[in-house]
Amino acid sequence: MIVGTKVLAGLLHGAKKYLGEDAGAAFTYYEGFFAGQAAGENLSQLDHAAALTWIMRVLEARGYGTPIEVLSDPNGGRYRFEVGHLIECEVLSKYVTGRAKTSNFFRGMIAGALSTIEGGEWEVEEVERINDGSDKCAFEARRKGK
Repeated sequence: MIVGTKVLAGLLHGAKKYLGEDAGAAFTYYEGFFAGQAAGENLSQLDHAAALTWIMRVLEARGYGTPIEVLSDPNGGRYRFEVGHLIECEVLSKYVTGRAKTSNFFRGMIAGALSTIEGGEWEVEEVERINDGSDKCAFEARRKGK
């Protein structure tokens, strides 16, 4: 494991280890949320679809997950994000027991980006996990109240 991956594992797993499962998951989620908001603000001049695509391409280029596919509901208010080789799942796989949801940072990133790009509050649920045997991690995002 390279040093950068160990640092990332420490950041993602350390919060849960020292704060407890629920508080650690919340901490990691909000790290992602505020990063997603900042990314969305930087791309606010683009239309919604282009801004989301750019954010996901940047994450791919940085090796956070690849490929990342964004699927949207033509009626609005819903998205599905499918991610192969999500680094968050991979670095945390040795800490996972059972059907644990590990992608709190990425869920937060999606919710934060959507809150800035689309406006409003968003619920993001991890519905498929590499750590459960799927070939990808998948997340469904819904505007709260829809």
